[in-house]
Amino acid sequence: AQAKAFVDVLHAEATKKLEATVEQEAWGQVEVPAEYQRLVDSIAANQVPEAPPASAADHLSAAAAVSAAVGSAEAEPEAERQPSRASDIVVSGAGYKVVGSGLILLSTVVHYLQCGAAVPAVAPPIAHVLPVLLRGYHTHAYKQVLMAGAMLPTSAGLKSISFKHLALSSQSLGVLLALLPHLKAILAAYLPEAQRHALKEFDGVESDLEAHQQQIFAKFVSILEERRRGRVKDLSAALAPPQAGAQRQPEPSANIKAVAADLRAVYKTLRDLLTPQQLHKVFELILTAFDAGLLEAYRGVDTAPAFSRQCIVQDVQFLRKEVARLHLSLPSGCCPNLVAFALALPVA
Repeated sequence: AQAKAFVDVLHAEATKKLEATVEQEAWGQVEVPAEYQRLVDSIAANQVPEAPPASAADHLSAAAAVSAAVGSAEAEPEAERQPSRASDIVVSGAGYKVVGSGLILLSTVVHYLQCGAAVPAVAPPIAHVLPVLLRGYHTHAYKQVLMAGAMLPTSAGLKSISFKHLALSSQSLGVLLALLPHLKAILAAYLPEAQRHALKEFDGVESDLEAHQQQIFAKFVSILEERRRGRVKDLSAALAPPQAGAQRQPEPSANIKAVAADLRAVYKTLRDLLTPQQLHKVFELILTAFDAGLLEAYRGVDTAPAFSRQCIVQDVQFLRKEVARLHLSLPSGCCPNLVAFALALPVA
């Protein structure tokens, strides 16, 4: 009973401070101090990180100070940055970008593990509240980013939720997903066999985090799909034959050039923020949506004139070349249904 009461107080204090931190999170990348990488390395080795004992409040305050300091590093000249900082936090060879609240969460998780390892009676209630802590971070991050809570004046006051904010939120979830199996393994070593069933709660957290990530990816797609629809709304007019006497050769339309420019801009933003696997997955989803949407748009063009058919072929070839320059891993290639439609058009 005393162990549970201790953990309840610990958890209430940590949850309150973590929620307040996420509420003010600006979802900007911070650099990773070396001590945080050492914490992650220990967890990834299924070991409780060694650190001086501290209260949850001490951990939270220290992490907040560190994240504030590293958050200002973007303004530092490259030569003046401390060599003990890194741009990514690395888990099992994969690098993830982090935000300030993510470092604070990591510090809190470490303190929970240390408490469970130091006092055997505390381990079972720690195994119960740690998934609650992680799920709480997921819930508040969802509200702040996907539900745009960070735009409220009482919160971070962001002017908009950008691709960068979405990507960094996804990366924060990615770190947790990478660490979850190790957190389970560490706690299992301190739990009596009869109480290890409590670790099943981590499976639910994993499902929630994965679903959250997929919703972020879907948001990328929906934003680009909205832009894509706007780019091709006058496609029929753009691909119509020139009026009698006018000289004009079939060429890629301004519409498809704008679509390709959107893809390049988003790729440039996301390539430095997402893992390679995430980047390829996001663009696979985007181009799958584009395949259906662009096919519908081009089918709406009058293909009776040879000029219009030739313009469609030019557009599709242009899009394929631009996507090829991104060097993406696309199992079905670039817009296969659209390409098949264009190839079936007689160009003469």
